[in-house]
Amino acid sequence: MPKYLLSVLIVTLCSALPVVAGSVLAYVDLSSGRGKGYQTTSGEAKTSTEGEDTGRIQDEGSQDEGSQDERSQEKGTEAVCEIKTQERLRILMDEILLGYALSNFFSHHSAPSFFIIYAHDNSEYGKADGRTIREFIRYFEQMKAKTRSDRSQDLEGRAKHNIFDNQSCLLPKRVATDPVDKVLLCHSEVLSNYCADNAGREFMSKLKHTGKDLLDLLYHGNNDDLNTQQVGTDYQQDLKELVENRCYEAGFHHVLTELAFVELRASYDHNSTSIIPVSLRGGSKAIFKDLPYLEKTTHCLNMKHCWGPGRFQQQQKFFLTLLKRIYSGMPHVITFINDHYDTGSANIKDNLNIPIEEFRRHLRWEVSEELRRSLKHGPFEVPKRSLTDYIEPWTKGEATDQRTPDIDMPIEHDKSSSNRIPRWLLVSPDQKQKRILGLLGFPEMRYRIDELHEADSETLAWVETHPSYQKWIHNDSGMLGIRGVPGCGKSTVMKYILTKLQPQNKQTHLHLYFFFWQAGHALQSSRMGFYRALLYQLLRKVPAVGFDYWEMMDKEDRSNAPRILSLDELQTQFLAALTNACEVFRVRIFVDALDEVGHDEARKIVADLRKLNKLANRWKNPLSICYSCRYYPAIIVDNGLQIRVEECNENDIQNYVDKQLYLLEIEEAQRYELRRMILSKASGMFLYAKLIMYRLKQSFDYGYNTRELFEIVEGVPEDLANFYSAILSRALNLELDAEKWQDFIIAIMQYVAVATRPFTITEMRYALASDEMFMITGVESCESSAGFIADNSKMSYLVQKYSGGLLQVVEQEDHEGGTCSVIQPLHQTVAGYIASPNMLRGLKRQDRSLGFSDSEWVGKSHERLARCCYHYIRLEHLRWDGKTNKEILDAPFCDYAVHQWFEHVARAADYGVSQSYMNQRVGPEAGKEARVLLNHWESALGRETLRKRGLTPNPTLIDISHAFKFKV
Repeated sequence: MPKYLLSVLIVTLCSALPVVAGSVLAYVDLSSGRGKGYQTTSGEAKTSTEGEDTGRIQDEGSQDEGSQDERSQEKGTEAVCEIKTQERLRILMDEILLGYALSNFFSHHSAPSFFIIYAHDNSEYGKADGRTIREFIRYFEQMKAKTRSDRSQDLEGRAKHNIFDNQSCLLPKRVATDPVDKVLLCHSEVLSNYCADNAGREFMSKLKHTGKDLLDLLYHGNNDDLNTQQVGTDYQQDLKELVENRCYEAGFHHVLTELAFVELRASYDHNSTSIIPVSLRGGSKAIFKDLPYLEKTTHCLNMKHCWGPGRFQQQQKFFLTLLKRIYSGMPHVITFINDHYDTGSANIKDNLNIPIEEFRRHLRWEVSEELRRSLKHGPFEVPKRSLTDYIEPWTKGEATDQRTPDIDMPIEHDKSSSNRIPRWLLVSPDQKQKRILGLLGFPEMRYRIDELHEADSETLAWVETHPSYQKWIHNDSGMLGIRGVPGCGKSTVMKYILTKLQPQNKQTHLHLYFFFWQAGHALQSSRMGFYRALLYQLLRKVPAVGFDYWEMMDKEDRSNAPRILSLDELQTQFLAALTNACEVFRVRIFVDALDEVGHDEARKIVADLRKLNKLANRWKNPLSICYSCRYYPAIIVDNGLQIRVEECNENDIQNYVDKQLYLLEIEEAQRYELRRMILSKASGMFLYAKLIMYRLKQSFDYGYNTRELFEIVEGVPEDLANFYSAILSRALNLELDAEKWQDFIIAIMQYVAVATRPFTITEMRYALASDEMFMITGVESCESSAGFIADNSKMSYLVQKYSGGLLQVVEQEDHEGGTCSVIQPLHQTVAGYIASPNMLRGLKRQDRSLGFSDSEWVGKSHERLARCCYHYIRLEHLRWDGKTNKEILDAPFCDYAVHQWFEHVARAADYGVSQSYMNQRVGPEAGKEARVLLNHWESALGRETLRKRGLTPNPTLIDISHAFKFKV
């Protein structure tokens, strides 16, 4: 997108903003009850520069000694007043610039980069106003401008090379390193004397002529066979050698290098308008005398000289004038900043008695409110203007040539794009914001949607013609429910809608989503994960709407104590950011599988969604919400829009079954009859059809005849739990050696059912090796256990084969940015099934489930995994001596065992399973070995995690039981 168009989008946004004269910018002195009556024109408020002129009060020598005392006291009071005024003016400017920095106005990729050339103070050569320039540089840093400068005065040795590398951006663009767009050239008495010095002139002349043949070849020669990159490298090397040879000689100053480079840039690139000459004193004549190549092409910015009161505010106003010239492509943004500053500075006198922190706090709030208003108004038609309307008469009477400066042409706003998201908003967060967002995001937030298979190209076409869907799309607001029985394909429908709408409406809508998954990480099935993911997506895509969040986290960052927000804070920040977003563009939120978060949490999330839906009626742009859930918990939607999936997917299931049956070499009539039976059994449940076809294909591969295939379909239970038991039983009975793997499959399913996050294939291998059932007496390592599986490929094969497809191995992104294979249930109904002793139904070893309720079975599963973690640590902890915490936790299964051991102990106790055995294992009576084991566990866990648990170093079992809340 061309810069001028992007600039106009910014211009159009800010040009609609009213300047509010109230609140803290025209703050009322509450302590005295005085209103905001002080008004001033630019330059009338009297301040001094950083105290350098304060107290410059001349005694006029009154004859009356009493009058002199009164006058001195009055002037002293005025001096204090000026100090307070200056302090508040600095805060005013800082807060305005910081506020705009949060919106990335000046760090946006289309914002110009620029280099500031200025001379440092040098009493031998005159005045340089270096303090003023450094204050300007501080302002640029506040606003996150893409600026560079040489701020070092005394650099020797290797440091000079860094200066040269930094200065190389000023060279002609074909030989420059990361060239800047503009140059701010600050002229001064010191700079003028440097240029007049014979040694300085001679050095600059040599710089300009060094490598001239290379530059001429590059710019004026035949470049077809020229290695331009090598030419640029050679040219810079020649210049660097010259600088190195001269840097210690008399008359050398680093700023002379910059001046020579800029003259070369103007000569070869023919773009002097990108050079902005600035005179802090003395006018433009001195500039054009010292730098004559600028005279015919450039307008000079000249700050009128002023001493004493008023100088500091004059400097600030001049800085705002600089912004107009640097950011000429966004004049309305700079105008708004100017108006904001004028309103605030005009009322400074009425705010002098307000405590600084209160003044700052109210000012910060007001700046945030102004930025919110800027979002609320949004883009609107820009009236056509002539180009001269955008040109500041920078130095009336002093500009020597009215040639057009480099200003991006405004264009009339395209009404057809009035509903589009402004492109300037869709920018990437800066590095600091990305670091802060790292506290919100978590890799697992995308796992579920990534794992869901894409719908077949011939399925789900009915969704777009469904009356509820069409009405929801047409209204572009409200809630749409995707409802259905377990296994009917609600998540697939949700992903289908999201992936259809995202590319179609990416320029007009922002899409946020979260897919709950109970069998995954804890954050994947909690409100905490829900709000973290949505806030992360929103601020990652549109950082500008997160004023409150960035401000709060900036405070946290300055305190060196960044943290994960609480649930209440997350809700508040998400609502604030979403409110800002909906003032500019339309938002759709997709929430899948509400039933997988638990009934109580699901109801709270539904209440949250209803609240958002109600609030959306007040916003400028609509909010649309699409959710999926079973029929329980009951969710009543105000507009009544919902899709009952099992009532609409018959043709999709039929197409799927037809494709799969054609892979079996059977007669057409038999294929037709099998299809009829499968569709009848499935009754709208896509998962049912998939599992039946899985069994049929597996049986066909084992040589089953057609009659036996019919018997399989006929014998499929209509109840899912019974169906899963039949699948598991058949999977284990098909193989001659299956019986010996039953204990392995039972253990694996128990682990998967209660694990706090999915196990990787490697972790499962070492967990089985640490299981008491498979450990041989006297075993000293996991690898020597009878339960140890030699490699990941065999483990993956056993899981999928002997679970009958109820467990699947999928690839996921790990926390290091790579991938890993994890084990998880095929579906949420499978997760519920393996968390019950019913899964043992039909197995030869089912006697162990007798007398267990569902809750007791879950408790026993937690206890089994807790004991597994303990045995792993017992076998491995003596190898941890001398290793770092990271080296310890990188070992297979170690991270999980160390962090989740007592979590599972506590959960087992919650389900009523006694944990008194822990006294014999690691209690006071267990002896020295137990104490050593706990010390190693503590070391691997880390002091920070220990502290968060409320534990002190060297905790006992009693301490641990209190922290994790279980009895021993």
